[in-house]
Amino acid sequence: MCDNFTVRFGKQISSYYKRAVGIAKRFDHFTGYEKSNPHNEIVTSLEELSAKSKDSQKLVEIISGWKSTEYFVGTDPIDIYEIRKYVDVVKCIREYQDSVISENHCYLPNGTEGWGCKFLRRIRTR
Repeated sequence: MCDNFTVRFGKQISSYYKRAVGIAKRFDHFTGYEKSNPHNEIVTSLEELSAKSKDSQKLVEIISGWKSTEYFVGTDPIDIYEIRKYVDVVKCIREYQDSVISENHCYLPNGTEGWGCKFLRRIRTR
């Protein structure tokens, strides 16, 4: 799929800014805002996104409307709709791992048996 995901967001006057930075600090490769670095940045892997799926979802929810927010897969910029697709896949993986009967989790919404992650079709391949 890809080697890494990068999420960047600038300093905000939003009351949620401190919360967003607090969540971002939980990721292994976080670089915070400084005068020499005009944005907060997380570089992460699909594995870390999966392991921290609740944090990933909450962070995207908070920062998605900020003008300074940018998302990248590898070095390619992507928009909020594409990042949400990745977050859906990560959430699905985590739910699969946490479910009592994992095989039933992969059933499609209409009740037909799925062949794997129900969200794989949503990811655009390059």
